[in-house]
Amino acid sequence: MKFTLAQINRHIGGRLIGNPETEIVTVSGLREARPGHLCFLANRRYLKDLKDTAASAIIIPSDIEPPSGKNIIVHPNPSLAFTEAFTLIHPPQAPVTPGISAAAEIAPDAIISKDASVLPMAFIDRATTIGSGTAIHPFAYIGANCRIGENCLIYPHVTIREGSIIGNNVIIHPGAVIGSDGFGYITIDDNHIKIPQVGIVEIEDDVEIGANVAIDRARFQKTLIKRGTKIDNLVQIAHNVHIGEHCLIVAQSGISGSAEIGHHSTLAGQSGIAGHIQVGHHSIITGQAGLTKSIPQNSIVSGMPARPRHIEQRAKAALYKLPELIKTISLLEQRIRDLEKKAGFNRPDPILTTIQDQTNME
Repeated sequence: MKFTLAQINRHIGGRLIGNPETEIVTVSGLREARPGHLCFLANRRYLKDLKDTAASAIIIPSDIEPPSGKNIIVHPNPSLAFTEAFTLIHPPQAPVTPGISAAAEIAPDAIISKDASVLPMAFIDRATTIGSGTAIHPFAYIGANCRIGENCLIYPHVTIREGSIIGNNVIIHPGAVIGSDGFGYITIDDNHIKIPQVGIVEIEDDVEIGANVAIDRARFQKTLIKRGTKIDNLVQIAHNVHIGEHCLIVAQSGISGSAEIGHHSTLAGQSGIAGHIQVGHHSIITGQAGLTKSIPQNSIVSGMPARPRHIEQRAKAALYKLPELIKTISLLEQRIRDLEKKAGFNRPDPILTTIQDQTNME
């Protein structure tokens, strides 16, 4: 579809500088752009690309000087504006046609909305309900007594085990496993005895779950992912974990059992959370941090074990100076030995003393 810059600007609510009749046919990155493309700039490190781009128009923030000779839309949030422009130019299409494939395996007492889509080779077990507009892709497994809301996307090879509750507008990417058993054992006489995991997983509205994510069912009650949270690929969430609203859980993070994550918190890549601790609201666990103790809201922590970021940064800075400090200490020791020699004081050589001590012990 084609749109003029004036039409796009009205849709996103920016300030247009340039020719309002310029036609836009698609969006792209600054470096790849061609005439007819719309781009955006949100990071100053790409200012050079702004000058060199062949795009017909660029969305920029208000704190960047608009370059001369280019069509510009000034917007306080270029990333958001670009997303809105993208959906205008390329409106989302219905993922699949509503209907139930004859090649799907569905229990007789499953309740599936007439507006839902169940594709070939999907499996839906007994007493499960599927809401309107939801699409179940091939080779997805939906266990017994599950409830899946409206307008969800369940991609191929997703496993949703028995009793799980999925809200509305939830996206679950391929390979994710929802409701696998929690990791719990009692060790008796060196044998590991499995603890039954009889709880469920509940996922509220507007949650997105990445590929190959594992969310374990609770030992009792439920593992809970609250509204608006986004989970990246390859994340492990253990039994009885509670994750608050609008959190970001980034790839390869792991959350141990019964931990609680406050709303609007971020777990960066490869971070780890110990069991039975609380992360306060609006907190950030930086990449590869290992959190072993509860933290209050608005915390930013780094390192292993995790501690306030400013302390961790100072410790790292000191660590990087160790080679220089060792060299300085060696020089100081040599100066002390030279001064002692001039003063007629013969201090035993520490290496020789150590050898003699070992000889005497033998």
